[in-house]
Amino acid sequence: MGNINISIYLEKYSIFYLSKYSVTAGKFAEVLKKKITKDFLSKKLTKDERDCALEKVSFFVSRFSDIKLINEDIIIKNRIANLIRKGLSIKKIFFTLKSDRFEEKLIKTEMKEIIKEENIDLKLINTFSKKKKLGCYDNNWNYKNKKVYKRTLNKLLNNGFDIETCKFFLERC
Repeated sequence: MGNINISIYLEKYSIFYLSKYSVTAGKFAEVLKKKITKDFLSKKLTKDERDCALEKVSFFVSRFSDIKLINEDIIIKNRIANLIRKGLSIKKIFFTLKSDRFEEKLIKTEMKEIIKEENIDLKLINTFSKKKKLGCYDNNWNYKNKKVYKRTLNKLLNNGFDIETCKFFLERC
């Protein structure tokens, strides 16, 4: 492909990918590296072209970050809002953000904002219970039936909710 073509090749793929997906800088670098490796293995790139392309990955990540095609501040806020709508626990939200390759500092800042909200755990448990039909939202719910209570409590605990908050929620059902 040649050095100039490698840059054009990476730029075209980057623009194509970023037009479809909003990703973090870390995730974008990972996607580019996978694309380069895949193309090398399918013999679209030579070893020298692959090495050259891998060296340019950080350049393209910073370039698209500078022109705000990769804007982690907006992406993390949208991602958190989506996870809250799903009813995931604070712990699961934290680990999901880590797996999405957000910077640790940014995650901690945004998590502090979530935790400040009053009764966020109860709201999240309520949303999760509605979606999974647990507790009050289960037709077979009976607080006095120990088997049903334990099964529901275990489902909530397995999804990262605090035991005291779960018990408080289930007692109110």
